[in-house]
Amino acid sequence: MSIQDLPPEFEQLLNRLLDSPDEEISQSEFDQFQAYLSTNPEAMQYYFNYLDINLGLQSDMKARLEALEQTSKEQNAPQPQPFPQPIIIRRTAMLRYSAVASCSLLVGLLLAWSFAGFFPGNQTPDPQASTEERTYVATLTRSTDCVWGSESPPEFSGQRLMTEDLVLERGVAEFRFDTGVRLIIEGPTKINLVTSSRAKLDYGKLVLHGYDPAPEFSLITPLLTFQDIGTEYGAQIHRDGEVDLHVFAGAVRVAPNQKNDQFSESVIIKKGQARHLSDRKIEDIQLEPDLFKREVPG
Repeated sequence: MSIQDLPPEFEQLLNRLLDSPDEEISQSEFDQFQAYLSTNPEAMQYYFNYLDINLGLQSDMKARLEALEQTSKEQNAPQPQPFPQPIIIRRTAMLRYSAVASCSLLVGLLLAWSFAGFFPGNQTPDPQASTEERTYVATLTRSTDCVWGSESPPEFSGQRLMTEDLVLERGVAEFRFDTGVRLIIEGPTKINLVTSSRAKLDYGKLVLHGYDPAPEFSLITPLLTFQDIGTEYGAQIHRDGEVDLHVFAGAVRVAPNQKNDQFSESVIIKKGQARHLSDRKIEDIQLEPDLFKREVPG
């Protein structure tokens, strides 16, 4: 945690409160500082780190509490006076001790957060969470009669789409990736928009329209990976992972996800060719352009 990650007002208030003992601080500023501590765990964590360095506290939390309590008692203990004198209390010092007392009360809450896994940096990693940052990669350009089954389905044409799983139960939809490649899917299809130049398709039917200036677009299926070479092709991915590939323009490079004796090198399927593919065999089939929705109807 760095002070640059917090609002600049917090750093200013912290400096006024702790680093400038001779400077007055207003009640409104003190209230604002307390609000930062009570609502922002990152600010509280940084404040504790600051106290560790400047006050020399022990790393053990119990020792911290005892030291804070003892300091508070010593500072507030009455001192013998030889003569009655008016007591002058600096507002800044009083506010500093008040801040320490407030922090002591919040330590218990922070400990509870820490043990429960809610404190920043202490949360148990979600094994299902993706390690890739979710970013915008494509746009839903057109759709017809679509019924989506995913948790956060697209809602309108022109909507920007992030890296996520999409399930199209019925209908036809077109995605334009940020690289310029167009992908038309026909339900039922399950697809993951990985990046602007890569997608994963578990099952379903699609047509890919390549874009010459763009880098090769990779389509990853359960058994095979397809890379376009100035291509327009249609592919039907069956639920067992086998694929019917029909190349309408350009060429497609096909490689198994796991190489084996029967399919150890990538192969190129050219314009006008169609193949039934698995990770272990390649069979010629009849080219059928009408089998696919090459554009969204309407």
